[in-house]
Amino acid sequence: MSGDAAAIASYLGSGPLFDHSLGEFAVKYARQNESDYETFVTEIRERRLEAMEIE
Repeated sequence: MSGDAAAIASYLGSGPLFDHSLGEFAVKYARQNESDYETFVTEIRERRLEAMEIE
């Protein structure tokens, strides 16, 4: 079930607050994901984390 569109729209309101909040969350999430990946790759390169290639 996807929810009642009118109820959701009423809850969120017509202002930009939700849009801005969602955008800020997305940017922070993407930055964290990039940072986590960099850490992951570094750990593998420095042999602190074992990885295998899968073909």
